[in-house]
Amino acid sequence: MAGNIIFVTHDNGNQWEPSRTFLPSEFEGADVELYSVRFSSKKKGWVVGSVSRRDRVVDSILVYTDDAGQSWRRQRAPSRTELIHIDFRDDKKGWAVGERGTILRTSDGGESWSAVVTPAKATILSVQFLNDDDGWAVGRGGTILRTADQGRTWVQEESTTKQNLYALNFNKKIGWAVGGDGTVLRYEQ
Repeated sequence: MAGNIIFVTHDNGNQWEPSRTFLPSEFEGADVELYSVRFSSKKKGWVVGSVSRRDRVVDSILVYTDDAGQSWRRQRAPSRTELIHIDFRDDKKGWAVGERGTILRTSDGGESWSAVVTPAKATILSVQFLNDDDGWAVGRGGTILRTADQGRTWVQEESTTKQNLYALNFNKKIGWAVGGDGTVLRYEQ
């Protein structure tokens, strides 16, 4: 991302073209960081990140497209903290995670987002749902969270590491989380 531009491809990555994001004029001259993109279909997608001034986050960024990235609109998040990762199960159900244990959820495609209380105080770096009910999130300091009720409530799981966990992936009943210092964790249901 450079100068609030998201690049889009229509030929499997052979050529990329810029697509301007929508940012309010209040952010003119601010530093914008975009961290995660998730499309639920060919046309509908979301991007999360943050806006900062003088190295201080002043707001979260959550933008949405319904025309395959040709245009982007801002959605309002109930959190001003830095949003780091986003996951959508379909065009309606989604979750965004970030600083200080922030987890946001939507059931209407992002028209409204609600903050969820979590036991985590550490920054959450990745979230993934296996189905409509069951989801996992990982983050700094070996944080592992799990939900079984569509992300309404989360419990902290025991972690065998204090390393930051940056990403996770589930394939049916086996899950993986990767992190600092070459950490690889495996979970099997």
